[in-house]
Amino acid sequence: MLSLQTVLPDTLELLKTLTQMPELENIRLVEPYFFSITLNSTMMKRLFMTLLMLVCFLSISWAQICRDKSNMQIGKIESNGVVRNSSNMKIGSFDRNNTIRNASNMKVGSIDNNGVIRDRTNTKIGTIDKDGVVRDATNMRIGTIEKKGVVKDKSNMKVGSAENVNPQYAAVFFFFFHLFR
Repeated sequence: MLSLQTVLPDTLELLKTLTQMPELENIRLVEPYFFSITLNSTMMKRLFMTLLMLVCFLSISWAQICRDKSNMQIGKIESNGVVRNSSNMKIGSFDRNNTIRNASNMKVGSIDNNGVIRDRTNTKIGTIDKDGVVRDATNMRIGTIEKKGVVKDKSNMKVGSAENVNPQYAAVFFFFFHLFR
């Protein structure tokens, strides 16, 4: 038997409604802020499958996906920093110390804590500021990574999106992609 405390008033109303549904006959209110559920094996299987699907959905929704302006996936950045293209081939990686590496694990650049992006020779090739504005080596604005992940070019036209992606990584992926080659 499961019991939950501190049920919000809206949730309590939902529970009252659920107790009146014939297919959920095993749910009953015990006190105003408690309810109990007696689970048979079928209900346990359903509950387990629901929780499993929820975990799978959450892990997919937390993926760091890069998409083009047509919403087609063009790449992703895995939680360990590995960068993959749309064919799921490794094209590079970001290390914990913000070193940018190509698919052969050779250092091809870096990003410092101030958002300065450098190539393999340590030459500054661009920056991304705290507002997501991306600039090239001559300080010309070349794009923006907006807070919600929308990626825009220098003309303020959408070129893609970066879902749950570190803005610095998104700037490298969209505007300095040549580093991975």
